[in-house]
Order: sequence, then structure tokens, then C-alpha cells
Amino acid sequence: MDNKVVKYLNDLGIDLLANIHPFSKEYLIFSSVNNQNLKDCIDHLISLFVIDLELIKRHNLNDFEFYKKKISKNDISFWGIRFELFTYSKLIQKLDKNNFEIKRGKDGMNADIIVSFEGKSIQIETTAALYSDDSSKTDPISKIMKRILIKENKPYSGKFTCLLIDINNLLFYRQLSNNFRISITELCSNLESKFGAILFHFTENIKTLDNLHFVSSAYDWFNPDIDPNLNRFLKNILEYKDQKQGEVIKLKYF
Repeated sequence: MDNKVVKYLNDLGIDLLANIHPFSKEYLIFSSVNNQNLKDCIDHLISLFVIDLELIKRHNLNDFEFYKKKISKNDISFWGIRFELFTYSKLIQKLDKNNFEIKRGKDGMNADIIVSFEGKSIQIETTAALYSDDSSKTDPISKIMKRILIKENKPYSGKFTCLLIDINNLLFYRQLSNNFRISITELCSNLESKFGAILFHFTENIKTLDNLHFVSSAYDWFNPDIDPNLNRFLKNILEYKDQKQGEVIKLKYF
């Protein structure tokens, strides 16, 4: 782990080696395994968290202070708060070249992020599906569906809201145990939801020669009745394509 990242986290009250804060607990789990890919990935995700938080600080000091206070608590989910900051940061980076505005939603009433796009309001909610010994080992899809059902009972669920689900934690544990399968493609083909769209996000570790390269990607599900404004935002602002000689190799988001 980079020394600057370690110092930044220490200033936030997070000691990665203390096994007390949720960040340190996850770091110690995956940095100690006999799997270099997972070690590289957890280092990357924690380093990215620092970059994202600093970007939010430059964009809106009040939001930075809100997240700083939230991070100081020991009952948060590393995966959940990391992904919320990642999403907010990525939207901030797109503001200069695109005509839309963002702000934090009111807890309990709104989704995490409210987007003003083409004169209308749409919402983006983030969450993370987590591994547990009792069910994810044999049925990780149940963990994902549980997150969807919980969010569907919130007042902001509907065709104008996109639910982003981070599945990195499940994929990390699949690399460790190799005793459960997860098929998001199969899930998407049978999914029904009140949300306008659901994106299942993950981070890929790609090695080219001696370089380590991380790419964010997502599987997507769209409600046939998705709000047109939300649909245009996702297609025109968040979506991009890896292309080779005009051929779409993989659809990506962010």
C-alpha cells in the first residue's frame, strides 16, 4: 500500500493494520491471502477511495465533511461507502463536458445522488452485495436479490431511479473459495423490478506485459418502462464502448 494512502487514512482515523475499522478488516482479509490478483485489487480500491474523496472535497466541501463523518463510524460497510464515493466522483468528473447537475439526496427520502438532466430530476442509488457464510457460499444471487428488494421498499424506487449494485465483494470471495457460481447474465434475463434500470458493477484487473490496469465495468438491466430521461442519461452520459475497428468489444459504464 502506498505510504501517502496510509497517511491519508490515518488522518481520517483509519489504521489499516488495527483490524478495528471496516476498512482495515477488509484490507487485512484480502492483503493476507495467497492470491496476488486480490491483493492488487484491494490496494487499488482503497487507493481509489482516497482519490474519490479528495475529488469530492474539491467539488463540495459540505459533502466531503458529510462523508468524512460517516467514514469515522465503525458500523459502515467498506464496500457500500466506497462504491457510493466512487459513483459520486465519476459523475463529478463528467460535469465539465456534459450538461447536468448533481447533489446528494436527503437520507431516507431520496436516493444517494439526485441528477438534474435536461430540465428533469432523476436519481441514482448505490449499494453493495456482500458475501456471507450462511447463504452466499451456495447462492450469491440471493444476496443480490435481497439488496434489490430492500431498495425497492424505499420511497425513491421507481422508473426514474437507477440502482447501482457493486458485486466486487462476491467476486472476490469467488476467487478465494471457487465453490459457488454467480451468473449476472442469467439474473438479468429473469429480473423484474420497479427501478428504471439496474447496473451490476465490478472492477477488472487486466495485466498487459508488466503493467497493471484496472477497468470498471457493469452488466445492465433496463426496465421496459424506464423513464425516458433516465434512459438518455445512462446511454449518453454514463455508457461508453470499448471498440476495435468499429466493433463493440464490451459495453462499459463510467
